Amino acid sequence: MKDFYRIVFLKLESRNITFLLLLFLGFNIACNKTNSPSSILTRLIIENGKSIEPNFSGYVLLIPNDGCHPCIQKALKLTTKNLNHKHIYFVITTDFDFKSTKLKFSSRELLSNNLVFDIHKKSNQLGLHKSNLTVFYFKEGEMIFEKAINPTTASFELFELQSRIDRIKG
Repeated sequence: MKDFYRIVFLKLESRNITFLLLLFLGFNIACNKTNSPSSILTRLIIENGKSIEPNFSGYVLLIPNDGCHPCIQKALKLTTKNLNHKHIYFVITTDFDFKSTKLKFSSRELLSNNLVFDIHKKSNQLGLHKSNLTVFYFKEGEMIFEKAINPTTASFELFELQSRIDRIKG
């Protein structure tokens, strides 16, 4: 058995094998970086025509338009109140259409950079299709935590999110 490991070690010492291992390792790290939750959410925002800073610090609230109706209404009120706050994005997803939801906003509000309607349904393609409101917290471009909001405590959790947003200078 010792001889087997010695032969494997000698093979690994060859330049070609070492190069291939390093290439594979680098590719694997790069793939994990582009599939991180941070990059997926950033891509979702950008592919729906909005911009986000690479070092964004703040919150993203994912609002599944097909989810709990009272929760959605509470989240949309939070959205309207914080529409121009630069430390929060509101991403609204659906399997159907956004007609009734868009009617809740003025034409000026619909142009806000931090209000994102997932019109291309990228959330499904990117694995972000959720049934609950979900809060993502970012610090310097990296996602720190993700929290699904329980429908029974949505009022409290959205109030808590509002308090956090209020504490951020912006």
